[in-house]
Amino acid sequence: MKKALGNTGLIFKALSSKISKHLKKINAANGALIVNAAFYEGILKSEAFVKPALQQFVVPTLIVQGLADRAVLPSRTREAFGLMPADEQHHLVEIPGAGHGFDGDALTRCVTESCSWIARYI
Repeated sequence: MKKALGNTGLIFKALSSKISKHLKKINAANGALIVNAAFYEGILKSEAFVKPALQQFVVPTLIVQGLADRAVLPSRTREAFGLMPADEQHHLVEIPGAGHGFDGDALTRCVTESCSWIARYI
């Protein structure tokens, strides 16, 4: 199941200065974006481009964050999420005890939250 989640085709890898262009295309197409570690790293490298794009991000967005994640700190995820519009289309799920890779109950919760989110917007 981990492999299936990792190969959804919806995950965008950060492309430093090009990430803003990708966000604009996603917004224009009303597509979906899974914010992952690569996206987060792009924010660090391209903050001047990404910050304005996130502030205007109109695509429904789900972020699932493990609170024990040392690769992508929860505080940084909250910071990126906080740039997005504060509405019901943007949702942050934090999973206590989960690290960067989900397994066991954390994986079950991630899949449940993701399926629920997808069903809401299909």
